[in-house]
Amino acid sequence: MPAGNARGLWGWSGTCFSPGGASGALGCSAPDVLTLNFDEIDGTAPAPVWNQPFLDSLTADERTAILAYDRLGSRPFTTSTEMDADPRFIRVGEVDADPAGSRFPMQPTWTPCSTVARDEDFPVFASMEVPLSASETLIVEHSWLSTTLDCSTQTLGLTVGTSTPGCLITQIAYLDRMFGTFAFLWVSSRPACTVP
Repeated sequence: MPAGNARGLWGWSGTCFSPGGASGALGCSAPDVLTLNFDEIDGTAPAPVWNQPFLDSLTADERTAILAYDRLGSRPFTTSTEMDADPRFIRVGEVDADPAGSRFPMQPTWTPCSTVARDEDFPVFASMEVPLSASETLIVEHSWLSTTLDCSTQTLGLTVGTSTPGCLITQIAYLDRMFGTFAFLWVSSRPACTVP
């Protein structure tokens, strides 16, 4: 990908960290996406054996940078005050999942921009810096994505429910403007929701 006078190349070596073949030997036949849980990255929970070589290759600073990148996965957990102050998120309201009758406040709609989509209108929801040399740094900024030039209203659908007797889960629903999806912040749950 060109970046000024520097070029960053992303590729794969054929030794990615994924089980392959009947024997379960590590390896890849094509580029792959590695999915990790927060606790696997911070080392408080064991990772699948095929993920461990990648995790072992990370420095403590790299693990910290990965974990700090998205507030939804942060520890301590993000608060509703922080979410409300972040332009990436739009508060929709509280959601209750209840076997006696679930509740969702509204059918959310949103418009990602005010006029025809232009580069200068894109808010920066997340960013990271990648040092390329002693004097050059690549800055990667994340914003919302539009596949058309017009700025149309988007409507999200949501179904909420549980059939577990005595279980009531309450969360605050947010619209995540970066992905056009829902994000949920836990508020409370009854013990029946977590009984095995």
